[in-house]
Parts: sequence; structure tokens; C-alpha cells
Amino acid sequence: MAKQNSRAVKAKSTTSNSSKRLLTRFNWKTAVGLLAIGGFMYLILPHLGQFHSSLVLLKHLNTGWLLLALAASLATYFAAAGIYLVLAKHSLRYGPTLLIQCAGTFANRLLPGGIGALGVNYEYLRKRRHSLAEAGSVIATNNLCGLAGHVIVLLFVLVFVPHHLAPISIPHPGAYIYWAIGGIIALVTATLTWSRKLRNELFRTIIGVVKNIGRYRTHPLRLLSAVSISMSLTLCYVTCLAACGQALNLHLAFSQIFIVMTAGIVAGTVTPTPGGLLGAEAGLLAGLVAYGVAAAPALAVVLVYRLLTYWLALIFGSVALLVSDHLGYL
Repeated sequence: MAKQNSRAVKAKSTTSNSSKRLLTRFNWKTAVGLLAIGGFMYLILPHLGQFHSSLVLLKHLNTGWLLLALAASLATYFAAAGIYLVLAKHSLRYGPTLLIQCAGTFANRLLPGGIGALGVNYEYLRKRRHSLAEAGSVIATNNLCGLAGHVIVLLFVLVFVPHHLAPISIPHPGAYIYWAIGGIIALVTATLTWSRKLRNELFRTIIGVVKNIGRYRTHPLRLLSAVSISMSLTLCYVTCLAACGQALNLHLAFSQIFIVMTAGIVAGTVTPTPGGLLGAEAGLLAGLVAYGVAAAPALAVVLVYRLLTYWLALIFGSVALLVSDHLGYL
């Protein structure tokens, strides 16, 4: 009887601990991720009926534009390597750094939120005589420069080429959308007001960003160069998406393509799947459809673009990762 009670207590304790671990894992980030996936499924599922029509369109791809899209996609790796060369605290060689950027794409396809590429670049910098703080600073500043470069190009598009922006044909959702936006703002405000832990985490993040930028205060040209290369990196992705559209005889203004790509990046970033899978596709598709593109050609463009920037990168990125490890770069 005593043994049975002991077993029961142990079983109850194990169940309790498992429940606690499950609740710990299911935090607010998980909830946001699930909501994001649900929203993207809502956007993309109604158009999956056009999948067969999209495959038919793929048979008539313009080879010249497709090669340009491929070249633009490959150019992103050269730009990414250039940013690390500029920001590195100790000298790096371009060839190995370029190989590492290719390897990072494979790791990114296996882990969500860009964690894979961060880990690969971190290990590479550590092997290249960077301390823990130096490697972290270089990676954090690289991400910040990437964001800054994208925002600068976006502002330029919105300010200097507004006449090319066609009105996005999104059905009016009614007054409920305003209540939803107001509720989200109120919820975020209340959370930041009452959650000291979240406020401290936000404060530490801001301080960390300031410190990372401060480490380059004696080298302002490095920061300027990194942001400039980041802008070219963004333009390469836009060129790739635009060329994919042209390959399928889809003609949109550069500003429209840029905004569509931005929607795909945001959707992929908030989706907790490897490489933003599903979220990025839904964001791109929703952006194209919002600009009046029919569902079938829009889906075809998304399939070609993600083939070049996601699935092909998964293949040669795996080779690059093996080569990098064999050569001792990681």
C-alpha cells in the first residue's frame, strides 16, 4: 500500500512537472506565432484552388528573366559577405566569408527567426579571433544595418516615387478593424505598463543596440558602408522578385514590388517556422493579390521566387556548410 502511494505521488509529481514545462514553453511568443500562422492560412488557403493553373503558367517562363532572377538571388550572398567584411573587428577573407553566408542559409532553413545564420556566423567569427563580445557586436550591428538599409529604401520609395504607387484593392473590413487595432494597442500599452519584466527586457534591448552602435563610433565609415551594402542587398531581393514577375509576364512598378516584398519579409519574420516558411509565401501572395494580380499568376510568381531564394539555397547551402566544416571555418 505504501509503495502504491509512493508511486502515485511520483506520478503526480512527474505530471505536474511536465505541465509546468509545457506551460513554460507556451508563452506569449508562441501565442503570437500561432495567431500569425492562422492569419496567413486565412490569406493563402482561398487561393490554393489556383495551384494547378499556376503550374500551367510555369511552363511558359521567360528564361532570360528567370536567369536574371537567379543572378539577383546569388548576388545577395556576395552583399551579405561584404557587410561582415566591413563590420568585422579583425580582418576576414572574402572567400571564406562568402562560403559562410551560403552555409548560413542552410541553417536558416532549419531554424526559425534567422537563428541558424546567426549561429553559423557567430562560430565563424569566434574562429577568426573575435571575442564573445566582439562576435556578438558584429552580428547585432549587421542585423541593425540590414533593418536600417531596408527602411531607408522603403522611405525613399514612399517619398520620391509616390506617383508609381497604385491603390491597393483591399476590401473594406468595416468598423471592426478599428476596434481590433485599438484593442491591440491598448493590450500592448497595458502589458508594458504592468509587466516590469517586459519593460526591463525592452530597456536592455535598447541599451544593447546603443552599445553595439557605440563600438563603431571611431569608425563611422564602417557603419555607413555597411548600411549602403545592406541597401544593395535589399535591392537584389527586389530585383529577384521583379524578374520573377517579368518571367511570368507580370508587370508591376518597382515601388509596388518593393512593398510586396516587404509584406513577405514581415510575414516570414513573425512566423515561427524555419525560414519563415508559409508566412513569407502568404505575405507575398497577399501583397500581389492586393495590387490586383490574379490569384493564379500571383501564386506562380511566389513559387518561382521562393524556389530561388529558399529551396535552391537549401541545396547548395548544405554543401557550403559541409565544406566550411571540412575546411575548419566552423
